[in-house]
Amino acid sequence: SAPFRADGGIRPVRAYLRSGADAAARNWPGAPLIVMTHLHVEGGLGGAESERRVLIGGEEAIPLSDFPDETAYVALGHLHRPQTLKGAPLARYPGPLIPLSLDEARHEQSVSLLTFEEGAPRPTLEILPLPRPRAFHRAPERGALAPDAAIAALERLAASLSRDPDAAAWPPFIDVALRLSQPEPDLRRRVEAALGAAPALLARIRRSAAEGPIGAAETLRRAAPSAAPPTPRAVFEALHQARFDAPPSAALRRAFDRIAAAAAEATEAQEAPQEMTAPQPASSAAAPKARA
Repeated sequence: SAPFRADGGIRPVRAYLRSGADAAARNWPGAPLIVMTHLHVEGGLGGAESERRVLIGGEEAIPLSDFPDETAYVALGHLHRPQTLKGAPLARYPGPLIPLSLDEARHEQSVSLLTFEEGAPRPTLEILPLPRPRAFHRAPERGALAPDAAIAALERLAASLSRDPDAAAWPPFIDVALRLSQPEPDLRRRVEAALGAAPALLARIRRSAAEGPIGAAETLRRAAPSAAPPTPRAVFEALHQARFDAPPSAALRRAFDRIAAAAAEATEAQEAPQEMTAPQPASSAAAPKARA
């Protein structure tokens, strides 16, 4: 089984689940055992844009056989695709209540209803679909667009939504994917201006840089061609070249220099030794009183 941190140490998942089942049997004898857990179980299918994969090759997944034999149902979280796993015990990923990425827009959101019959070893599972009043739009539907093309697509979408009575009642979520060839600090304002007063909820702006011809290792090598450590300015220029396949503009270099200088001054001020003022001892003699 995959390792799992619990009780201050590393324990197998199987042993951890077994201890939980034993505790449930002691506290609620005779009650059906329902396990709720957030992890990747073997056989579960993830999405391309939903789950952040921590390990490669499914090494983080555990088998259903790790759950105790008396488990009646496993309510799973982590994978966003709604699915009932094959095998025993009965286990299901219900998925989120609303789409959280483009590939989830095609999923049918639902909740799971379990019915336990007296004497039956396992419950029956009924999947109840959830209505989705808000639509989910992505501009573009696939891939990413350069800023000007994306703004034009958003303007067309905004015009269409402005004529849609359903959108007026339930403004849809908007997801924008942009491919940048240079920094665009004014990007959000342009996106919001393109949507204008259209009934829409801007959910996310995703920025992806155009792939440069060099990788991270080559970037650092170019920033520090000698054994000496690279300067912040050299690293900045090399990273900009790697990400946008172009050197930073003169205005961007000047802005970086101002920020780097301010950061260096702040660091020096924090590291400078503070002058300590010796405390003055309190006088033990009382001040003489004035005599008439």
